[in-house]
Amino acid sequence: MKIEVITVGPIDENCHIVYCDEHRSAIIVDPGDSGKRIIAFLRENELIPKLIVNTHCHADHTGAVAPLVDHCLRAPTTDTQRAQECHITAGHLLCEIIEREMF
Repeated sequence: MKIEVITVGPIDENCHIVYCDEHRSAIIVDPGDSGKRIIAFLRENELIPKLIVNTHCHADHTGAVAPLVDHCLRAPTTDTQRAQECHITAGHLLCEIIEREMF
């Protein structure tokens, strides 16, 4: 397992990409901005995003969620709004479970 940190946005928020070299799967944590840079990293490393996680809902942690969901689903946001809402909701639920169990 590896972790890539990409500093994004006007206040230099850290987006973490946790990934597995063997399976090429990735979890994106707090994609606050710079969706194109994050997607470029995923493509360059042939990673398959499996989950987008937001530690909380401030814009500096969620700003690039929409373009990343578009990339993950490979469909425009406007055409798949409900499916994307489900993915985002799943990410929030995962955060709540992790927080409850670990902290």
